[in-house]
Amino acid sequence: MRRQGPAEETVVLNYYDRPPYMVPQPDGGATGLTADPAAALFKRAGVPFRWQLTPALRQLSAIKAGAGRDCGIGWFSDAERAGYAVFIGPIHHDKPAVVLAGPGFAVPPGKEIEQLLAEAKLPVLVKDGLTYGRYVTDLIESARLNTVVVPVEQSQMVDMLAAGRAELMFATREEADLLLAAKPAAARKIRIIELAGDKGGEDRYIMCSRKLDPHIIEMLQAALEG
Repeated sequence: MRRQGPAEETVVLNYYDRPPYMVPQPDGGATGLTADPAAALFKRAGVPFRWQLTPALRQLSAIKAGAGRDCGIGWFSDAERAGYAVFIGPIHHDKPAVVLAGPGFAVPPGKEIEQLLAEAKLPVLVKDGLTYGRYVTDLIESARLNTVVVPVEQSQMVDMLAAGRAELMFATREEADLLLAAKPAAARKIRIIELAGDKGGEDRYIMCSRKLDPHIIEMLQAALEG
């Protein structure tokens, strides 16, 4: 029996439900701001792949373990992940991060949200396993923000804000706009507050296991640059 060459190996393209970046489709695939360019890149490179709906934390575990030909889409690159994964891209550049605030929260005149978060140690919801870009990560660490880690999805976190069960959460601007558009009743109670110090945005990448054949990595990177 003929053995498959590296370019014929099927890569598992993992995604999870996170509009507008990844939106599951009835056929088992995904579409969205990171799903579409990732699929287009694999097709352009001639690398076969199959979609797999996988929770974010499980994706990280699989890629870190390096037991299979796994890739995840739309991930931020950082030093820890670069130690066990290969990054291809970027495939998308985010708008700056924002804070979503519940109905009982207000920023006093003359204060920026970063200052208020640091001084008052207000609790901020963050999703378990999710990162919000370098600026927010640095803000959490340097100001020692009072973060409350929750296992629910971003849309459920919005419901918590609207119901008064929490006051603040982080999101990317793209995500915040979509979350509130999908929940008009909640949107009437929630405000988007821009982070004064975040002038840029973050690049998102395809993050792959080091188990993946280096030739496939080269093909994908070449297709991205070509």
